[in-house]
Amino acid sequence: MVDMFDNPIISQTIVEAFENMEVTIVDMQGRLISELKLESKLTTIDLSEEAGGVYFLIIGNGDKSQVIRVVKE
Repeated sequence: MVDMFDNPIISQTIVEAFENMEVTIVDMQGRLISELKLESKLTTIDLSEEAGGVYFLIIGNGDKSQVIRVVKE
């Protein structure tokens, strides 16, 4: 369903997924970092403003979702 490049990351990662999917980014404590809609097949996700640590990308379309663990250095 979804592929991700560059993990661990320094500031950005690229997600390859179907268009019109939604991405929710949360930290280890479950705090909401960001929500966005994938407008194209390849989308850059920028975590440069966030501290180093583990984040989760929850990517889905309402019916199905996938969780990807991202480590930011």
